[in-house]
Amino acid sequence: MPIRPERTLRWEQFKKVLRHFIWILPVLFTVVWFIGRIYALEVSQHNELLASLEQQFCASRLEIVHQNINMVAQDLLFLAQACENSAEHGDELSETQMRALESLFLTFAKSKDIYNQICLLDTSSRKKIFIQHNNGSPIVARPTADSQDTFNLDYFQSTMELRKGQIYVFPPDTEGEPHHVLVEPILRLATPVFAHEGNRIGVLIFHYSTEDLLTLLRASSSMSTIMLLNHHGDWLQKTNPFIEEAIKQHKNFSEIFPQEASFIYSQERGQLKTPRGLFTFTTIRPFDLNKTLNASSDYFWKIVSMVPLFSLQEQDLHIKTRFQTVTIIIIFILLISSILFIVEYERRKKILADLQKKSKELEEVNIALNSAVQKTAHDAMIDPLTELWNRRYMVKRLREEEFRIQHTAGSACIAVIDLGNFKKVNDTYGHDRGDRTLAEIAALLRKGLRQTDYVARSGGDEFLIYFADLPLKKAGKIMDRLYTKIVQRSAASAGFPVFPDYGVAHCPSDAPTLEETVKVADARMYEFKARRKKEMADSER
Repeated sequence: MPIRPERTLRWEQFKKVLRHFIWILPVLFTVVWFIGRIYALEVSQHNELLASLEQQFCASRLEIVHQNINMVAQDLLFLAQACENSAEHGDELSETQMRALESLFLTFAKSKDIYNQICLLDTSSRKKIFIQHNNGSPIVARPTADSQDTFNLDYFQSTMELRKGQIYVFPPDTEGEPHHVLVEPILRLATPVFAHEGNRIGVLIFHYSTEDLLTLLRASSSMSTIMLLNHHGDWLQKTNPFIEEAIKQHKNFSEIFPQEASFIYSQERGQLKTPRGLFTFTTIRPFDLNKTLNASSDYFWKIVSMVPLFSLQEQDLHIKTRFQTVTIIIIFILLISSILFIVEYERRKKILADLQKKSKELEEVNIALNSAVQKTAHDAMIDPLTELWNRRYMVKRLREEEFRIQHTAGSACIAVIDLGNFKKVNDTYGHDRGDRTLAEIAALLRKGLRQTDYVARSGGDEFLIYFADLPLKKAGKIMDRLYTKIVQRSAASAGFPVFPDYGVAHCPSDAPTLEETVKVADARMYEFKARRKKEMADSER
């Protein structure tokens, strides 16, 4: 067998590994597809979570506005009640009562620090008490005798028509930078003040600066940009760099985001995703949040949370990078595991093939050995010259037949043959001719017996025949025929006859055991031989 080069063997090994690896590809594709589905689900869940958080944020800002407007309304009604308590003994406030209320208003303004002005007007709209901020600190501003809030005369008259506990709200002032792209909102709230007997004695006015409220509203996550807008799309604050840049360009929200503004101002609340980002919005109507407020204005604010597109893309890229890393690691592990598995599989397959080959060789050797052993055992039982059973086999066979006869009530005949005049063949023609004569006689014996009979060469010129289940008379007839044939054949071939002197005995008629039967047959053979010799001697006289 030619020896193949090592390079050829390596190439064949590589091709085997490659063939197995092709079967691994569907598994790899399935894993990649499964990871892709998990990635898509992760991105979807992340986007849903982000959208939900933004909606929750807008809802929480709305609740903050609700709480602050309620607080301002309660503060206004508290001071109005204080005025009523001070005027419980008349329809007008005395100078002493005015100074006491003035002190209360100043202390209240300092403690709250969220009201630009607190003003008490009498029924003629003249200022009786006037608290205002000066350089960030509340002070008492002394009104002149004829001071009047002429700018808000309609405001005053509308408030005077209200019942006790009702509040009138004017929209915020819209005095801002050019084109009103930035609005500084100040809410004006007013409620009528009554004396103890129920007579009207004036109007209490709050100028509420919403700076602290807007500061709370713009608190947000690091991803989103919070924009506070009025009903025209103008900015309410410029604390955001994005808004500051828009103000420099004299552009409001509607001008920067026309498509998004069209949708946002057509809905009370909702969410919109565009190529510019994710917009979550809600509408704040500060005048509609308290049952005590009375305002016919349709003024409202919009709080818009915008997650820019690049922030969404960064999050998606972060998730994508994480999944790509996991995918590469998993594929790498699968590839290494697959290669190791294939190499180990091929190694085990080769070992198994070698073992099977060795096993087959050992099996062939074993068969050959068994055959040789059987042949050796057979040869050990065969006489090589005559190819008849030898004495050893016949002894073994007789023991087996002895057992059969005893347990089955069977019978058998045994014939013992001794060749008379055979020595003359050896002396006359030599031992080779004698051996051929023995072989010829053995062939005649084998041919003249039944298939169930056994014949063995028990000695040099002695033979033993076993007849299974055969009566003595029939066994004698068979022996007579064989005797005649052997005498005739030997006389024709050697020139003088060889006499197969024999004796036959029956078991159990002549002897109880086959061993005893052989002895009886042997004795009868000698008797037969003696008679033959006597007859031949008598015939020669």
